[in-house]
Amino acid sequence: MDQARPERSPGMKLLLVGLIAMALVIPLMLITLGVSLSKLRIVSLGRSLTLSLVRLVPGALIGLAAGWIFDLGPMGQGVLAIQCAMPVAVFNYLFAQLYRRAPDEVAGTIVTSTALSFLTLPLLLLLAL
Repeated sequence: MDQARPERSPGMKLLLVGLIAMALVIPLMLITLGVSLSKLRIVSLGRSLTLSLVRLVPGALIGLAAGWIFDLGPMGQGVLAIQCAMPVAVFNYLFAQLYRRAPDEVAGTIVTSTALSFLTLPLLLLLAL
C-alpha cells in the first residue's frame, strides 16, 4: 500500500529552513575567523594585550558582581563570571572589517585574548565553580 506523506504547511517549512540556517551560523563564523586570522598579524602587541586584559579581567569581576546583585547563588555566579570573561568574539572582527575600523587591531585583540583565555579560564573555573 502506498501511504501519502502528510503535507507540510509553509510555516513548518520556514521553521525547518530557519533551524538549518541557525545550525550553520557558528561553524561559518569559526571558518571565517580561521581564514581571516591565518592571514593577519598582531599589529601592536602592547595595545592588544592591554585591550585583552581589559576585556577578560573586568568581565569576570562584572559577572561576579552581577551574580551577587541578582542573588544567583554560587553556581550561577560562577557561570555568569565565566560567560563574561570569554575572549573577544569573532563578530567584532567582522564588524571592524565591514566598517573599516582598525580590523588589524581588532584581529590582534582577538588572537591575544584567545591566547590569554587559555590561562585565565581554567583559573576562573577553579575559583568560580
